[in-house]
Amino acid sequence: MHLQRIKQKTTPTFGFTLVEMLIVITIIGLLAGLLFPAIGSAIRSAKRAKARTEVMNLAAAFRAYYTEFGYWPTNLSETLPVTTNTFANSKGILFYDFSLRDVDMETTYYRDPWQRPYWFRVDHDYNNSIPSPFQGDGNIAAGVIVWSEGPDGANYTMKRSALANRYVITSW
Repeated sequence: MHLQRIKQKTTPTFGFTLVEMLIVITIIGLLAGLLFPAIGSAIRSAKRAKARTEVMNLAAAFRAYYTEFGYWPTNLSETLPVTTNTFANSKGILFYDFSLRDVDMETTYYRDPWQRPYWFRVDHDYNNSIPSPFQGDGNIAAGVIVWSEGPDGANYTMKRSALANRYVITSW
């Protein structure tokens, strides 16, 4: 009897070894670690840009209200938060279109990207001078000022400085 060798066809196996997989995972982890700070910085910049735009748009809405009616929405000299009824008027004119996702439904405050209210002061005695909300800043030549406390949320009565609040966003 003649023994024949049976040739087995060997097919090459495709796949990754455990070491190769760990190397790929490590590389992806390192790349992600490098990208997270950049992404965080981009998000912070986008929030500041959004707040800056909204502060300027709110100031423009106040000026439009004044142009239409000849007086400011309030005659109070104090600092007030911007609310959804700040621009209420008998003519039903829409001066600012509030995004409902940015409104605190409980207080009706219009909130900045850091979930704090926007603040404003008007020239209640119509002399084109408003006391600055920040200690030591004097008066501001404007009819209305609007600001956000920024990401670190310094109280508006604090002196605006590098130590108090580096990111206050103002309309002036």
